[in-house]
Amino acid sequence: MAIDDQIVLPEKNGLYKVVQIVLDGKPYLRFGDFHTDVHGKMLQRFLDEYRVPYATILSTDTNSKKIQIPIRQGGQYQLAGAGKAAFNLAGKIIYFHGESLGYSLNIDKQQLEFYKPLLPQWELRSS
Repeated sequence: MAIDDQIVLPEKNGLYKVVQIVLDGKPYLRFGDFHTDVHGKMLQRFLDEYRVPYATILSTDTNSKKIQIPIRQGGQYQLAGAGKAAFNLAGKIIYFHGESLGYSLNIDKQQLEFYKPLLPQWELRSS
C-alpha cells in the first residue's frame, strides 16, 4: 500500500526493518524484510530508484559479510533514522523502535511527526 510515493506500507502484520529518509526536504519511509534486509541496502535501493548520487562506506550485513552501503547524508538526502517497525494492520498501529547497527542510528522520533499527516488513520508509536 503506497501513500503517494513517500510512504510504502507493508501489506501484512509483522516486524519490519525501516529507514526514515529526507530527500530534497521531503520525508520518506521505506520498510523491508526483518530477516533479510539491511538498512544500508534499503537506503541504496531508495537512492537508486530516485537516481540520487551517493558515496559509500564499508559496513557489515546481518551475516557478518562486508558490504558497501551509502553514507548517511549526501547532497540531496539524509538518512534521518533507522530501526524496526511492528505493524498491526487491523488496529492501524505502527510501533517504531530499535536501531541500525550498520549506521549506529536509532529511530528519529521527531521525524515521525512529519509522517503523521500522511497517515491520518494510523497511530504511530515509538519507544
